[in-house]
Amino acid sequence: KRSNPMLQHKTRDAFVAAVLADLPDTPPYFTRMKKLNQEGPPLMGLVNGYRGPQAISPGSAATAIRAGALLIDLRGGSEFAADHPLGALNLAFGPKVGYWAGYVLPHDARVVLLAPGAREAADAARQLIRIGISRIDGYINGGFEAWRAAGLPTSSYPVTNVQDLQASIKGGKPPLVVDVRTTKEWNAGHIEGAVHMPLGELAARASELPRDRTIATICEAGYRSSLAASLLARAGIDQLVNVTGGMAAWRALQPTN
Repeated sequence: KRSNPMLQHKTRDAFVAAVLADLPDTPPYFTRMKKLNQEGPPLMGLVNGYRGPQAISPGSAATAIRAGALLIDLRGGSEFAADHPLGALNLAFGPKVGYWAGYVLPHDARVVLLAPGAREAADAARQLIRIGISRIDGYINGGFEAWRAAGLPTSSYPVTNVQDLQASIKGGKPPLVVDVRTTKEWNAGHIEGAVHMPLGELAARASELPRDRTIATICEAGYRSSLAASLLARAGIDQLVNVTGGMAAWRALQPTN
């Protein structure tokens, strides 16, 4: 009781204010999940448990995408930037696929996965199901190599580091830096001249961005900015660059007083 700072508040209101001050931003899917928890989710008919999505051919995946499915590319950000299926969203595989998907996927999303393998596809699918995204057509058998071998459309965009970003900002044609971190992160410090568009708002606000200027996406470390770049590419912005290392690397680059 003497050493825990949360127990030093003299009133209930002060304690509540201290707890709420440190809460992270609430993903949009939380509201939807409350409703699902109350009413129950749609039944999936899984008699023997969920064993993961089925492997489907690139052609079947392309057909599903033409019918409205979103392609989720689970490869890393640099690999995705170098070459990826046209229109794909980049959610690099890891324990927070579902969390970040909850910021950017509509509640009724139908998805196809592009994964390094069946294990990663199954894990990512479970994460999506846990946030209410259960319309998963499958994962592409053979991954990106199979997609490319099938002659299906691909795209790419460059990446840059903070040193080159700093140089380009000082140059004749500086990019517009779009910071996709939370408001709390933004208020703690950001690049002068940057535009703040939190990740969850980005797709809806993409029309606010110029089409005649390079857009540089940045976050704290690089994960969200890669997802942001894929969202903007899908929205039709073709002058894009993703900043690797993010604001953590930018702060390390700046001189200290």
